Parts: sequence; C-alpha cells; structure tokens
Amino acid sequence: MNKLKKFIASRYGVDTLNEFLLIGSLVLSVLQWISQRSGKVRLAQFISTFALTFAVSFLFRALSKNYPVRRLENQKFESFTWPVRKKMRGKQDSKQFTYFTCPNCHHSLRAPKNLGKIKVTCNFCKHKFETRT
Repeated sequence: MNKLKKFIASRYGVDTLNEFLLIGSLVLSVLQWISQRSGKVRLAQFISTFALTFAVSFLFRALSKNYPVRRLENQKFESFTWPVRKKMRGKQDSKQFTYFTCPNCHHSLRAPKNLGKIKVTCNFCKHKFETRT
C-alpha cells in the first residue's frame, strides 16, 4: 500500500484537460454501447476508437511526471475553451469577481471585486503576489 501511495504522489494527477478527457471517454463509451445495441457496428467501432484514445490520453497525462509540459497543455486547453466557459458562467459571475493571471505560471485566478489591494497565493504554483481588485 505504501508503494502505491508513493507512486501516485509523484504523478501529475487531474486537471481541467484530464477531466475533459475522462468525461469525454465515458460519454463516447456510452454512445458506442448505444450504437452497437442498435446494430450500427461500424459507427460503434469508430466511436470506440475515440473513446479509447481519450482514455489512454487521460491515463498518460495523469500518470506523467513531466509537470511543466502537462501544465502548458492544460493552459492551452483552458485558453482555447475560455469563451465557452465564460458564457456558461454567465454575466452574474463577472459582476461579482475580477479575473487575473498569476505572474509566475500564468494560470487564471479570480477574487471577489472591490476588496482593494490584496495578497494572493496562486493555488497551482504557490507563488505569492499582490493585486488590486
């Protein structure tokens, strides 16, 4: 049990991109099962290829030790999906929070508006800096 804890502790883990890959793999697996049940075998094979690709990508990223590359991949994924996520949050969220990036790892952070000058610790790289909200 101790060896397993050591093995998992030194790995990258789960981030936004990994969540997308895992959920995508599960959704595609369900679609593959449905299409196979309805007799569309070729479509089921096509979908299962993507489901397997998503699952293998998830495992590769989650068990990776190359933190800088995985963070960069996640950052690119988040910047690519930002317009969709922003619309899903709605206008109310932007009225309550101010968004800024960490000067060290450039990860997107948020804080409540109208607090003035605050000290922030980045949740991802633990860099401490001051900003105005």
